[in-house]
Amino acid sequence: MILSVIILLSMFLISLFLVGAFLYHKPISENLNQTNDDLKKILDHFPFAVWAKPKAGVVWANNHAKSFNAETTAKLLQNRAHMQDYTVLKHVIGEDDYCFAIAKNTSTPKNKATGKFVQTLSATFAELLVGIAVFDHNNELSLFNPALSQNLGLRPEWLLKQPNLLSFMDRLRDTHVLPEPKDYTSWRKTFKQIERSAMRDDYREDWDLPDGRTLRVIGRPHSSGTVVFLFEDVTNSLAMERQFRAQICDLKNMINATTIGIIVFDRTGAVMFQNDVFQTEIIGANECKSTQDFSNLMQSIFHPTPTWGDFRDYVKNTNDRTPWFADIQTKTGIPVTVHFEPMPSGDTLCEFHTHTKINHAPNVSLACEA
Repeated sequence: MILSVIILLSMFLISLFLVGAFLYHKPISENLNQTNDDLKKILDHFPFAVWAKPKAGVVWANNHAKSFNAETTAKLLQNRAHMQDYTVLKHVIGEDDYCFAIAKNTSTPKNKATGKFVQTLSATFAELLVGIAVFDHNNELSLFNPALSQNLGLRPEWLLKQPNLLSFMDRLRDTHVLPEPKDYTSWRKTFKQIERSAMRDDYREDWDLPDGRTLRVIGRPHSSGTVVFLFEDVTNSLAMERQFRAQICDLKNMINATTIGIIVFDRTGAVMFQNDVFQTEIIGANECKSTQDFSNLMQSIFHPTPTWGDFRDYVKNTNDRTPWFADIQTKTGIPVTVHFEPMPSGDTLCEFHTHTKINHAPNVSLACEA
């Protein structure tokens, strides 16, 4: 678009430059001479070749055209529309030809910036560990990065043949990268919808491979007709997640195995966690979801004490808190020591220390699913 505007502007300037007659063989006024001299200087700085060619031969050429060697000049004068390195355009005014030779690698600053951006983007894609496959509006593989070949075990030579989406998926199935679906017809229908960009939501699925790896696959169709697929090896991250969950489960089991009743509140006063001892031996079948519920239950179980009001303020005020203890007694006469501990995250830990069960409900199982 920008190049077309430049060409039209060039034609306009040349028309002014050659108005009435060529400078070298027709008399003109002094002011017109000065104007045409200025136009000549402008045209000399054009980034492509411009020349005027009446029947008698070339009468004027800009500096770019004068820089051509003899062979290139000869070809250009023959008005070859498509040379290897140049595209020749001709504009006829009267009996004269006004010609432009535009190098095929000519780029505007905007195009250069775009090209640099594409190069940077390609270099970034090449460094990613996530495999990227872009299918164009013809459903052919138009872009991929090295991680795609590595994660899927597909040879780059085959990928360079630009297979379509269904051929790509069939190849993954043949090489046992794609898990065998229970309903292959339904599975192909899903990918045909992706191929036609008919899906409203992204395709997301974890593929468990025969070699023990897990690939997280995301397919995202676009309204332009292109489809982008991401193939990420999440084997290690899933293993870490399972290990983390197992550690949390072990920690919960250890806390449940203690003889201390424990309950934890967050900054807002909501209950985050309560262990089995607190649930079974202190509050029984009652429900506790907040500091208000907690205070009401404690007042019904223990003798009156200002401890619970102080505790509510303690949970809300998370600045400069220190641990504190309170000795209280149940309405049945059982002594209990309560320990309130501020957590670094702003949460509050509450521990109930007693050697006698307050509520004689049976213990519950300590099992915990990972």
